[in-house]
Amino acid sequence: MPTRLTLLGTVSLTSSDSRPLRRALQQRRLALLAVLATAPDQSASRDRLLGLLWPDRDERTARHLLADSVYVLRRALGHEAISAAGETLRLSADHVWTDVTEFQRAVADARWSDALRLYRGEFLDGFFVRNATDFDQWALMERSRLHALAVRAANASASRQRRATDIDSATAGIIARGRYHWHQRTRESILRAIEYFNHAVERDTHAVEGWCGLADSWIAMAGRGYVPTAVAIARAAASAERAITADDTLSATHTTMGGVHILRRRWHDAVASLRRAITIDPANADARHWLAMTMLTAFGARDEAFQEQAIAATLNPTSALQLGALGWLQYLRREFALSRSSMEPALHLNADLEEGHAGLARAAARLGDDAMVANTIAGGLTRGKHRRGDLLAEHASALAVLGDMPRAQRLAEQASAEGATSINLALAWASVGDASRAMDCLSRDSLRVYWAPQAIWWDPRLDAIRDDRRFGRIWNRVADVWSPEWR
Repeated sequence: MPTRLTLLGTVSLTSSDSRPLRRALQQRRLALLAVLATAPDQSASRDRLLGLLWPDRDERTARHLLADSVYVLRRALGHEAISAAGETLRLSADHVWTDVTEFQRAVADARWSDALRLYRGEFLDGFFVRNATDFDQWALMERSRLHALAVRAANASASRQRRATDIDSATAGIIARGRYHWHQRTRESILRAIEYFNHAVERDTHAVEGWCGLADSWIAMAGRGYVPTAVAIARAAASAERAITADDTLSATHTTMGGVHILRRRWHDAVASLRRAITIDPANADARHWLAMTMLTAFGARDEAFQEQAIAATLNPTSALQLGALGWLQYLRREFALSRSSMEPALHLNADLEEGHAGLARAAARLGDDAMVANTIAGGLTRGKHRRGDLLAEHASALAVLGDMPRAQRLAEQASAEGATSINLALAWASVGDASRAMDCLSRDSLRVYWAPQAIWWDPRLDAIRDDRRFGRIWNRVADVWSPEWR
């Protein structure tokens, strides 16, 4: 049997075969296990561990202390308990059982009673590591995230008891499959989600989550420019009204209404609906994501938007969408290394995420990593030939940032010939330094894709042309399309 690591409530490390664990119980070694246990795939880079656990030591000393801790833990728990692959360390679930992992798995599987049984107290309750402020902040964030999951489990358990006969298991399964496709966020996947949600509400007209899914799908279709906004509003609003009329106690119904308000540019109503959704279920990552986008676009509240998106990504660390959105906001904040660290797992989780390859290449270019740019764009071209023009435009932007202007200009020309969207071409031409062509492309774009106003206001590729007098007309068009409160 594996060693048992308990992190919810009083921290403990218990061997199943009476091996002495005294040296493994040192605070930083337990903290190392805690970071690995809660990370996606139970793995973390050495640099992240050094920053969290030994921030006051120089790199050479910190690396020695980390290596020593890993050595001691392997001696105590078994050599295969912690594996290393390059700069990444991973905790083996076969050798170390952790209550946090089982708790999160129970929540993900909707096994609410199992989740509540495992949640015996706050994460790392009473646990402290000296001279590790970043670790304390990380622990506080994890504590809040796991507490929110426990609240969600408690609410869901109570709701299940109240509405045990609401929908049959087959309908619930159809809705779950719809949500899976909805989260992939490609045109094809959202259309597939719509099919599932339609099937669910045809089976049971009282399936509230099915109506929410339908509305959310049309909201996403409009946000990505796949359908006209007016069409999406009509279809999303009809489904949202069915959902909230049927049950206004669900977090999901208020999330959906918030999305409809976003399409209608009723920003204060959107914030109110999304905050209510979060109050009902603090672990609603989708509500926090839409709130982040609303605070950014409607109110220019960049810090608040970033905080909400960071929480959303923490709540759902296996969502490529949430990680990709976090990477985008980090890019806009010019935190390029952090942006890359978010975009890499996002792309790993969903290689078809439309903004994944572009986002990673964008960040890598700012870090001077031309090999990653080339490999990422090449990977994107093999996955999505229908987006070839936009990926070539992104490659042109990246090459310009890297200083290869002749190739960048040739690729921008090729991207134009292969149907790149006007806004991506504008970003490419602005990067190359051709303000006139960039302005011409911006003047032709509808600017209705959800990230367009954010790029106009903050993307560093447009820095060189924002002082151009012609850019004022672009500002005004963004204001006409999005009606932001802060402009």
